[in-house]
Amino acid sequence: MINIFDFKHHIFDLDDTLINTRYSYQNAQIEIIHSLFPDFSDEKKSDYINDLTWFCRTMGSGNTKLYFTAFLKNCGISGIQLQTYFKQSQEVYELNFWDKLIPLHGVFEFIRMLQDKQKTLSLVSNGKVESQAKKLKKTNLSQIFDDHNSFISEEYENNQKKPSPFMLALACKRSKTTPSESLYYGNSVSDILAGNLAGIQTVFINGDEAINFSKLPTIARPTHSIDHWTELL
Repeated sequence: MINIFDFKHHIFDLDDTLINTRYSYQNAQIEIIHSLFPDFSDEKKSDYINDLTWFCRTMGSGNTKLYFTAFLKNCGISGIQLQTYFKQSQEVYELNFWDKLIPLHGVFEFIRMLQDKQKTLSLVSNGKVESQAKKLKKTNLSQIFDDHNSFISEEYENNQKKPSPFMLALACKRSKTTPSESLYYGNSVSDILAGNLAGIQTVFINGDEAINFSKLPTIARPTHSIDHWTELL
């Protein structure tokens, strides 16, 4: 088992590492289908949920306007009806996404443990500044990660976002720590690759999305893996 206290600097991804983003938007997508098509059979609703999920993954969960529109057009909706359905989709999504967004179990306990040991904490996340700031505030993580120790990809060039190691190297520089003194926690291949490229040991938070790293290049494999935060408490 990894000895986390050997590391001075602890760097975290945000979505599905510290907070349950995937669950929140999947739940919101389900509510959209139930709201738009209440009279459809369960089988038809399930097909539409799968379609909406596909558009989300293909176009990006942050591009709601784009993937909502693509989904609705795929359903044969157009004209004034398209505008009406799009507005309803946005309203249902906003209500349900933010209502269900919470930190993953054990996150605050783990962070408090690091704070008690006076460890340096940073956040490195791909995404839009406004959206990530809203997530931090909603989950009370803004008390821990502020503008000084948060690095959000929208603030940098496109080729500097993960899997580029750029933001992780910047986090080390700002915190006056070396990569060898740092540990990066993430939930995706992109996170792990960025950390390894930066010379930082990586911890893969497995959650509900298992990845067969044995089939990936060595530099894309995590140094350590855990299923849930409680394993480190």
